[in-house]
Amino acid sequence: MENPFNTEKTRPTFLTVLCILTFIGSGFSLLSSLMSMLTTKVASSSGMMSMWMNVMNQSMEEIPEPVVKMVESTMDIASKAVEYGVAIGLTNIILYAASILGAVMMYNLKKQGFYLYSAAQVLLLFVTSVFLGFNVFVLLGMTFGILFTAAFIIMYGVNVKRMN
Repeated sequence: MENPFNTEKTRPTFLTVLCILTFIGSGFSLLSSLMSMLTTKVASSSGMMSMWMNVMNQSMEEIPEPVVKMVESTMDIASKAVEYGVAIGLTNIILYAASILGAVMMYNLKKQGFYLYSAAQVLLLFVTSVFLGFNVFVLLGMTFGILFTAAFIIMYGVNVKRMN
C-alpha cells in the first residue's frame, strides 16, 4: 500500500533529460572556453596575431573596396578577441560552471538551481558583446544564443513547480 503522507518529490523525466543536455552542452562549452583561453594566450604571446595581421594587410591591396571594409571589421574583431581572450574565456568558464551547478541543483529538485542557471545563461549572452562590442557577428551569435537560452529557461520553468 502506498503511503499517503509521502511528501518526497520525484524528478520528472523531462527535467532529467534537460539536466543531462545541460551537463553535456555546458560541460563541452566550459572545456571549449578553457581551450580557447589557452589558445589565445599562446597566440598573443607568440606574436602569431601580429604576423597574421601583416599578411592580411598585404593581401588587402588585391581585394575589392566593398570587401575591404568587411575584412577590416573582421580583423578588428579578431584582434580584440585575442586581446581579451583570457578575460572572455575566464568569464565563460565561471558562467558555464554556474550553469552546470544550477543544473545539478535542479536535478536534485532545488528551485535555487533554476535561478542560478537562468542568471548564468542570460549573462553568457552578453560576454562577447561586453569585450568585443556590438557588431554584426556578435549580434548574429546573440540571436541564436537567445533562442536556445529562452527555450531552455522556458522548459526548465515548466518544471519549477516540482522543485523545493
